[in-house]
Order: sequence, then structure tokens, then C-alpha cells
Amino acid sequence: MEITTLRIFRFWHHLDFMWKLYPMSRELDKCVKRFRDVTTTVIKKKMEEYQGRKSSLVAELEEGKILNWKKEISIFGSDPRKFKFYRRRTKRRGRDIYDC
Repeated sequence: MEITTLRIFRFWHHLDFMWKLYPMSRELDKCVKRFRDVTTTVIKKKMEEYQGRKSSLVAELEEGKILNWKKEISIFGSDPRKFKFYRRRTKRRGRDIYDC
């Protein structure tokens, strides 16, 4: 943090060729490299988790577990109209109206 503020407030550090002459530039480069390494590993882990979840959902969809959600809800006695994604279709004055 100190290095970046130092570079911001001293105008001769704004020029890259001048900045590279100072040992602080190498220290800043090391810090930036560590930061980028950490963020890349976190992003890779999250992508692997996402791919794993995605493949498991595809497998469940192929098995038919996801498509039978209305049957599972009715087995447990829950009213599917309580869920936001359930829409009931009614007719009023000749028009179709969806109640949420």
C-alpha cells in the first residue's frame, strides 16, 4: 500500500522507465504476482466446483430426478402454489391471467 501511494504522489515515479530503476518496483512486482497467483487459484477452484455441480445436475436431469419435482412436492404434502416459480392459470373475462 505504501509503495503505491509513494508512486502516486511522486511525479517522477509516474514514468515507467524511471520507476523500474527503484528497488521498490521489484517489490511491488512481487506483491502483484502473489496477488494474481492467489486470485487465479481461487478462480480455478470455483470453476472446477461449478463444472462439478453442472455435471451432477445434468446427471440428475438424465435420471429424471429434476423433472419429477411436482410429484415429490405432492408426496410431501406441500402446496406447489407456495413456490414462486409455480403459476396458476385462470380465466377472467375471456382472458388468461396468471396468478403468482
